[in-house]
Amino acid sequence: LNRKGELDLNWILKGEKVLKISPLRIHFALTHKKKDISLKKTEKKEESTINYPAWENWKQPLVKSSAEEYEYEQIRQMIERELEAVEIREHQLRKDFGPPLNLPTPQAPDHLSRKFSLRLPPQILNLRLPSFSSSFKISLIGIILLSLIVPTVFLMSHLPSTKNFVLKSSTRAYADLFSGVEDLVNFQPQDATVNFQQSYQNFNAASGAINRLGGSLLNVVDILPLRYKVGAGKKILASGKAFAQAGTYLAKALEIINHLKTDNIFVASMDQDSSGPMPIFYLKNFEKQFKLAQEEFMRGANNLKTIKPSQVPQQYRQQFASLQQNLPRLEKSLTNLSQYFNLFLNVLGSQDPRHYLILFENNSEIRATGGFIGSYALLEVYQGQISKIDVKNIFDADGQLIVNIIPPKPIQKISSGWSTHDANWFFDFPTSAKKISWFFEKTGGPTTDGIIAITPQVIENLLSLLGPVNLPDENLTIDQNNFISEIQYKVEKDYDPYLNKPKQILSKFATQLIKKITKTPQKDWPKMLQILKQSLVSKDLLLWMRDPKEESFIAQQKWGGKIAKTSGDYLAVVNSNINGYKTDRFIKEEINLDTEINTDKTVIHHLTITRKHLGGHEKYEWYNKVNADYIRVYLPKGSKLLSGSGNTPEENFVPPLNYQKAKFKTDPLVQSIETTLRHDPKTGLDIFEESGKTVIGGWLYTSPGEETVFQLTYQIPSTCLNVIQRKKGLLPLEDSFSQNISYNLTIQRQPGAHQDLLRITINYPNQWHFSQANPEDQLISQKPIRFRDKLDRDKLFKVKFGLD
Repeated sequence: LNRKGELDLNWILKGEKVLKISPLRIHFALTHKKKDISLKKTEKKEESTINYPAWENWKQPLVKSSAEEYEYEQIRQMIERELEAVEIREHQLRKDFGPPLNLPTPQAPDHLSRKFSLRLPPQILNLRLPSFSSSFKISLIGIILLSLIVPTVFLMSHLPSTKNFVLKSSTRAYADLFSGVEDLVNFQPQDATVNFQQSYQNFNAASGAINRLGGSLLNVVDILPLRYKVGAGKKILASGKAFAQAGTYLAKALEIINHLKTDNIFVASMDQDSSGPMPIFYLKNFEKQFKLAQEEFMRGANNLKTIKPSQVPQQYRQQFASLQQNLPRLEKSLTNLSQYFNLFLNVLGSQDPRHYLILFENNSEIRATGGFIGSYALLEVYQGQISKIDVKNIFDADGQLIVNIIPPKPIQKISSGWSTHDANWFFDFPTSAKKISWFFEKTGGPTTDGIIAITPQVIENLLSLLGPVNLPDENLTIDQNNFISEIQYKVEKDYDPYLNKPKQILSKFATQLIKKITKTPQKDWPKMLQILKQSLVSKDLLLWMRDPKEESFIAQQKWGGKIAKTSGDYLAVVNSNINGYKTDRFIKEEINLDTEINTDKTVIHHLTITRKHLGGHEKYEWYNKVNADYIRVYLPKGSKLLSGSGNTPEENFVPPLNYQKAKFKTDPLVQSIETTLRHDPKTGLDIFEESGKTVIGGWLYTSPGEETVFQLTYQIPSTCLNVIQRKKGLLPLEDSFSQNISYNLTIQRQPGAHQDLLRITINYPNQWHFSQANPEDQLISQKPIRFRDKLDRDKLFKVKFGLD
């Protein structure tokens, strides 16, 4: 024992396998196959060696060949008696108290548990020491036995009270830990801090109670098979302490954000008190605490990976198993957040001022990326603070356009030239954003660092949380129910014709709304963040960044409205209102896709799109007009149109002017698309390539109170089906195979579209058998396979078949 009364394991392990104790050489050998012990003498009489084998293999009495051997037999018998006494005490301890911390009891192999259930490693029993006298040897063996027995008795006497204390402390620690996590999710950093601190103290108390039994002793308990595996319990406590400490750092980080005055988001020119540190100061301090939390989390996660849920108190096993299962995802999220935190700081202008173009897209007049761009705002951000926001009419900017560009052919029906307000023509938002940015610069506007597109749905959701916005100058109160109608009326009719600023109402409203956001109570922050998150998922809020790294991050998060690259099937229905007024507010659309998969693995689709005009008797006339829509259906590249109906063919199209004579320039992107365009004479539909997809386009006109049914029949490439062959035979020469076939369908939602009803039917050969389908909650039947869903976000449908 060392001076602290603990077993000095390091000293014990210094020994080797051979103990020299006699001038005679006596060799005892024992194997698993032979139970007798033979005595072998060497010719040298100057020195002898007793070679102790692994202790559990001692099965027979030693053979005595001389008087000198008797003392060794006494020593051996004394060790056997002491070890048997330890075994009896261990058995009584297990009977009285059971394994601590609900840890499992390991079972020894049958062939090792006949006489001695206690195994001492050879490195402890077989020590190489200098030659000493018999009395010294007896004393030495006695000291070794005492060094093993005394700590064991100490453990036995203290274990009952320690066990109860550890169980109570760890139970409270887990309860506080999970409560702290819940507080973080609910954005209550102060309560989270209290819970995490209590959790840490309880874990620390439990760990300290075990450590008071002796740190080295605990290691010996793991080495000696006393069946009390404290090591796993120590890992559980260490993981709990690490997670609790990580939670404390995260709570401190949120507390830092808690001290951020939201008024400081604006400068004094926005009629706000901008005293105090800049917002970026709090964000950088947040980052420091977050990195500390990440380190502790990783430390705890590494311990947690080696622990089984059965080793956790019963009432917390389910939560513990769930946490362990989600560890990879949590680790990835923390790594991503840490990796891109500097990018967030750059976006907020931590180094240089940033300029962003905000587009207000009216989905009552729907376009490819959400709606017609009627207004925009220039936003300047520096050090996390908004230094400028200016809302303007898009036509004020387009009036300064210095270039003449030939627009895409459908736009030529309403405009002879292409400009910013029609530049969001492409369904792929990064493509449209780049084109908008280019046009905006040609109007004399600044080069923007990014573009944010917003549909009215985002504003309505925010108003539902924040409450109404009062505009005293306009004698108007805007809420979620009247936002679109009142703003639309002010812009279209109720404005001063002499000032000619119809969009001034939007500027006033946007300023007051942002101020209201900054006054939001912290208890509502999680709800507001959830609204923004949902808007990104539904694509009512789209982002684009000029910096490639920032744009790559947005694409990874699927916040940028990018057309998906898929190896399977694909569908996107995109409507563009061309001179159809604001009628899309009253258009109800349904999408039905009937799919036939044939035995030769060809896939034929029958697509039916039903558009019903519910307007006609509304207060404002712009809701009662004919809805004029240029529809585009995006399909896998190489798809073939078989038939189509319901569209209105546009024959003998004539451009509004002679572009060559007027010296209009051709846009390279539009030109590259239109060179692939061909007009199908049977259906009057356009077929062309765009963004890596085959696109079928045509005109649909729907009058108030009427319904338009647009139908397409087309065949997709056979490569959209994934066929995997598996060998059935057990013998190497057998050539019998089975096939697994997977069919994946990606359907992307158009930003700003209503939550259209979506029905999918998949017919497949009788020789095939259904295996699996996702999402299961939207699956109605298996033969044929039927899905029913709302197209409120991008969707992925997966079906697997077996074919013998």
